[in-house]
Amino acid sequence: MKITIYLNNGMQFDATVDGFNGAEFAEKMNNPQLNVLSIGDVVINKHAVMMIVPSDAVNQL
Repeated sequence: MKITIYLNNGMQFDATVDGFNGAEFAEKMNNPQLNVLSIGDVVINKHAVMMIVPSDAVNQL
């Protein structure tokens, strides 16, 4: 699945994640022991992530 990651500083990244599971990702985001997450081929500080959406939803806007 292609996803678009929006950061709180206005930047955005596209990533391809096989079998992206929003519930699993939410668990990682809410884990206080984790600060950095791997999303496809993007490694990012979880506190910078504002929103993650499927890329095809972004292209329809």
